[in-house]
Amino acid sequence: MTGRISGRIVIDFDGDEGRAYAHSLGIRPHVRTGGGYHWHLRAPEWRVGNLVGKSTHGAPDCVDVRGDGGNAILPPTVTRKGPYVYLRDPADLDTLDDLPLTLREALRLVPPLPAPPPMTGPLPRGDDRYPSSRILDWALQKVQDGTLGGRNDTGYHLAWALYNNGYSHAEVLQVGQTYVSHVGHQHPNGRGAPYTLDEYRASMRTAYTAPRGEPWGYSSTDARSTPQTATQALEDVYAQLPPEDQARAAHLVAREWAATGRPLEDTIRYLRLIGHTAAPKAARTAYQDHERGEAMPGSLDGFLRARRVRYGRGS
Repeated sequence: MTGRISGRIVIDFDGDEGRAYAHSLGIRPHVRTGGGYHWHLRAPEWRVGNLVGKSTHGAPDCVDVRGDGGNAILPPTVTRKGPYVYLRDPADLDTLDDLPLTLREALRLVPPLPAPPPMTGPLPRGDDRYPSSRILDWALQKVQDGTLGGRNDTGYHLAWALYNNGYSHAEVLQVGQTYVSHVGHQHPNGRGAPYTLDEYRASMRTAYTAPRGEPWGYSSTDARSTPQTATQALEDVYAQLPPEDQARAAHLVAREWAATGRPLEDTIRYLRLIGHTAAPKAARTAYQDHERGEAMPGSLDGFLRARRVRYGRGS
């Protein structure tokens, strides 16, 4: 039995292709199987799923993972493909750190993201009102794409939309506090003074006296839409990532945008808006790596899916 119950997981390198791949990684397998190698690793504290490379996007076809609830054949078993033979002491377990990071991500061998910390209080809502959390999400997206102007203009539209949907002064202010906490220090071009709660309050006063618009539609199944793109998903989880993963995610975004010809300024702006503190340096480094023709160090899709972040219509 593999997984936490036995303290070990097994990486199965299958067939001649798997053996060649294991050699390319420079690893020392524990078992020669009838058709490949088994490499025994110390099980991590978090649950490891069983994975078949051929049916997992981004994973090598010749590599499978036996994790919690799985099993692996041990020597001296003989199958129709041949005998299983120990190549080293099975008690001498290697660790996940012995795998390249890109392969760990492809095989879903990184810890899942922790649950987000609870808010000090839930955002206001009501069964007959469009959820304020979704109106806030809409405003944050508008800040990113700039279609409503800057943070101040978008703050006005946020307050106006909340009033249109029946929220009180206190509730509009509560949502505004969250809005300011997200965008207050994220100036799109890195210059200018922070956006403050006093500025949002001024927008509230203007929005309250403006002609009312129609309330937004509401569906009971529409409480929180699933992100449709990798960058939208990253916006949702960025604050939960440890610093080293924040840096890696920022680098992957910048490398992918460099490859598609996105302007460097767009990339810096996006990284600032998600809260990356070293946005200019991270973006420029990634663009320089692209210009030098360096190999991609993974993908944002693989990074997110390895951490069980769901997005897209198939989620």
